[in-house]
Amino acid sequence: MPFVLVSAPAGFGKTTLVSQWLEQEKPVHAWLTLDQRDNAPALFWNAVASALTRVNPRFAIRESTLLSALEPGAAVDPITMLINRLADYSRTWQAPSRLILVLDDFHLLDQPALLEQVRRFIDFAPGFLRIVCISRLDPPIRTAQLLARQQMVRLGPEVLRFDLALTRKFVQARRTDLSEDQMLQLHQRTGGWPAALQLSALSENP
Repeated sequence: MPFVLVSAPAGFGKTTLVSQWLEQEKPVHAWLTLDQRDNAPALFWNAVASALTRVNPRFAIRESTLLSALEPGAAVDPITMLINRLADYSRTWQAPSRLILVLDDFHLLDQPALLEQVRRFIDFAPGFLRIVCISRLDPPIRTAQLLARQQMVRLGPEVLRFDLALTRKFVQARRTDLSEDQMLQLHQRTGGWPAALQLSALSENP
């Protein structure tokens, strides 16, 4: 799947989940944690290029080149520029079979023009690239179409929420004084939400 969306409210352990997966699988990857300043095409694509440059220097794009590419009527826009460089890289002997690009805190992006560019990047990126977006909200990038075409996997709260067995394992690693009935009550009260379980496990009362 070229696109993976990990979407759930704060406290569900989204970033931890993806970090642990990368640590376990050890794929070649670039990680970009977004902030409010990245909610503009020039800054966002510059940040993406910088993150990819840590994988290979060929992805470096000078700021002046990037700004020129964003001008109306430019011969090549930054999305096409990055896609072409990724495609060229995928054909070299250095290229991994799979490259992961993680975009954390993706919910901070809400500029329509930028979101449309991201969608185009997802649509036309080379096959060896996997884009993982970590977000508190489902982004407005026509994800229903991606799901229908089987080009996307969505991991939502229903997947990230702990079942009773995981709740028991999580809590018992932090405290061992709860009875099975108390454990069940705790699971029902928190709904298996990791952040709530963490706070409850640290409190004196179950």
